Amino acid sequence: MAPRSSFLKAWPLLALALALPAAASDFDDLVSAEKAFAADAAARSTRDAFLAALADDGLVFAPGPTAGKRVWEARKADKSRLEWAPAVAEIAGSGDLGYTSGPWRFTPEGADKPAAFGEFFTVWKKQADGKWKVLIDHGVRHAEVVLPPQVQRRGSLTLGPAPT
Repeated sequence: MAPRSSFLKAWPLLALALALPAAASDFDDLVSAEKAFAADAAARSTRDAFLAALADDGLVFAPGPTAGKRVWEARKADKSRLEWAPAVAEIAGSGDLGYTSGPWRFTPEGADKPAAFGEFFTVWKKQADGKWKVLIDHGVRHAEVVLPPQVQRRGSLTLGPAPT
């Protein structure tokens, strides 16, 4: 299946799934997966973190939807730093699909300060083993912003209030 076709099929499923409330523990697991993904990038490399976090059928935009593992396997690991933090997140009522979004900043290898800033949007899918994997990842550039101290739950996207 072509990457664009997979991408287009994922959006209606995400919209439908977000219509039902999910357990708070599933939401916390999703946010923890995003934070662990970012911590892995800081500890090892962005390349290695993406290869570990991407689902086998995961897509990234480079610039259009492309098989994510293929994109990151082609890149070499270096000491550049891509840092990010989720600002908003939500999870499907089924507890197996969700998204995270927030700011990122990129510091090239050897530089003292970030040279690029932007926003990411990641769709996550819970795997059969209960682990969250990246299904779709996309980022855009914009001016510098502060990384958020906490994640805002977007409960208004469901039919009911966010679980407590």
